[in-house]
Amino acid sequence: MPDGQLKSHRLQVYLTGNVLTSQNPRLVLFRSHAVTEKEVGEEKPLVPTFLASGQQWTETIDGVEVGQSGTILLFDGSQMPFVVRAMVRVRPALTWAEGGADRSVLGPREVNVGNIVAAVGWTATIV
Repeated sequence: MPDGQLKSHRLQVYLTGNVLTSQNPRLVLFRSHAVTEKEVGEEKPLVPTFLASGQQWTETIDGVEVGQSGTILLFDGSQMPFVVRAMVRVRPALTWAEGGADRSVLGPREVNVGNIVAAVGWTATIV
């Protein structure tokens, strides 16, 4: 999952494997809570709004462009609870059914998801 996405846009998730809609993919965005309290519904699984298997893309890994292939999933993050935060840091986890069992993959790192409305509000308030 790329870093720096906005909840007002579709959240993009890239999986180097083929998953179909019939496999019931779900995305959970785990948050850390060192200072804040856990919000109601923050770990509610998201259902993809669009799924495209058999895709190819290029990503940069350790400064090197690498060709990848698999599934691109788009999720509607507009209902993610942010309260007044301009950004939350999350660890993505994708789960789907395969061969009668649940499969899961955890993102390799935490990523930031932003709320542009809160960011503009905080900027205007501070300025």
